[in-house]
Amino acid sequence: MTIATDRGFEIGKLYRVSSNYDSSYYKNGMIVEFLEDDTSNAPWFVYVSGPMGESLRYEPKQRIAIPLDHLVPVETQE
Repeated sequence: MTIATDRGFEIGKLYRVSSNYDSSYYKNGMIVEFLEDDTSNAPWFVYVSGPMGESLRYEPKQRIAIPLDHLVPVETQE
């Protein structure tokens, strides 16, 4: 098990960024897909839809490392 799987994250599932932290790659409300578990607290995701950080606009298929505590499952309503 890893940090992500211990917290219930699953590869291929969709998550919503739920953070007021202003990143140049991810924004509050962005939907991402869990792409790769690298055993860190900020594994790899890929953009699916929603607001996009300035640095991501030029290459939307690039991997984005996002801290797990900035994400909620898409099914979760806040």
